[in-house]
Amino acid sequence: MNTLADLISQRVQTLPSVAAYEVLNFIEFVEFKHQRLMSATDNHSELLKFIQELPKGSREVADIDKELQTLRNEWGEP
Repeated sequence: MNTLADLISQRVQTLPSVAAYEVLNFIEFVEFKHQRLMSATDNHSELLKFIQELPKGSREVADIDKELQTLRNEWGEP
């Protein structure tokens, strides 16, 4: 049974050099895209952890809304 790598290798060997280089460029693009995705996932994980570890506020949403409305009223905003 052929592995996926064997099948790709066999197919690339039948291609002209220019087309084989296109395949190589595509493989490098896929590797780059995968690395960026993994990096972004790591960054998101770190950001999510940071947010989860932030101290929790003790005020209720309604209280915050009242304070914001007071400020809006002072500034003449609706």
